[in-house]
Amino acid sequence: MARPPKRAPPPSGSKPTFDAHIGTLKALGAAAYLGADAGLASLHDLALLSGMYGLFAGFFHATALVDSEGIHAREFLQLLGPWMTAMMGELPGYAEKIDSGGHGLNVVSNLAMQATSLENILTATREQGVATSLLAPLLDLFRKRDSAGHGDEDISGVFELIRRRSGAGT
Repeated sequence: MARPPKRAPPPSGSKPTFDAHIGTLKALGAAAYLGADAGLASLHDLALLSGMYGLFAGFFHATALVDSEGIHAREFLQLLGPWMTAMMGELPGYAEKIDSGGHGLNVVSNLAMQATSLENILTATREQGVATSLLAPLLDLFRKRDSAGHGDEDISGVFELIRRRSGAGT
């Protein structure tokens, strides 16, 4: 996928080489050094794209729902854009819970409630004749985590189901 202007991936590899070219890298928007492992730049690039595709999937699903009633994407985006921007504000809290493992701390809307909400969204999706294929796998993860006794925790706990475990290859 082509990158937006000034959005080159942050570099990794030789620190002296990075330091020698910091001015050029800043001009490209890539002034953050990721470490000596040259593969870290590619890994971060893929992870950034993964986040982008998740965002796009949410946009496509939400837009398909309102499109089922004849509402145009540009019209709906006037509501969805600010909503998604506001939801981005939740990410630092999720990052803290992921890093600390504290998925049960400061829970506002627990996983069991979120699973019920997502079930309702998927029911409405089916009733509107819209494909459930983008959100159904997320509900499966919510249910799995809830069934394992974590329904009172935050949805950030879903991370524990998808993260790589020591010795795991997949």
